[in-house]
Amino acid sequence: MSLRESRQVIVEQPATTIDVTSTGDKKTFVIPFPCTVLRVGFMVTTALSVTALVLEFDRRQLPGSDTGRGAGDVGIITAPAAAQAAGRTLYDDVQFDMKGGEEVVVETTTATTAGAGYPFLEIVPRAEEPGNDSEFISS
Repeated sequence: MSLRESRQVIVEQPATTIDVTSTGDKKTFVIPFPCTVLRVGFMVTTALSVTALVLEFDRRQLPGSDTGRGAGDVGIITAPAAAQAAGRTLYDDVQFDMKGGEEVVVETTTATTAGAGYPFLEIVPRAEEPGNDSEFISS
């Protein structure tokens, strides 16, 4: 994998894999600073089978609240086939600006019969003054 930005970082927060055999929210990434999401991804650790996986990466503007929550607006991963071996990485290249304090929620919208893995984000921080964001309050 080549980096497109010298400041690009990979955000992979779960300490354990997520199970994708049922639908629903699986993981929340907290965005602590302004950034641009360049890629969303899923590293398969337990082979996927029977049904092609669909993961949506949703923007949550207010932490913990689904008011105004997007539906796959940060990115969507659709497995190209139902069977995906452990060790594969599925990804979607995106260009999505986030503000500090927002969240990205990983949601399984089409579950597989078997499967698990690690979701991740590739981001690049944006140069921004905290005073330009009304959600950052100096103490």
